[in-house]
Amino acid sequence: MAKNLPLGDAADTHSYRATILLVEDDAAVAYMLSDILTSSGYEVRQAA
Repeated sequence: MAKNLPLGDAADTHSYRATILLVEDDAAVAYMLSDILTSSGYEVRQAA
């Protein structure tokens, strides 16, 4: 049975933090996207 997730920002719950794998070959773009996503509450991993 599916459970309802709490409403609100994932960063506010501290029990769940989505992870995003960022694949970008332009260092400036990767840095910008990583910064935006991290400040939005995501954990960002970058592919080498």
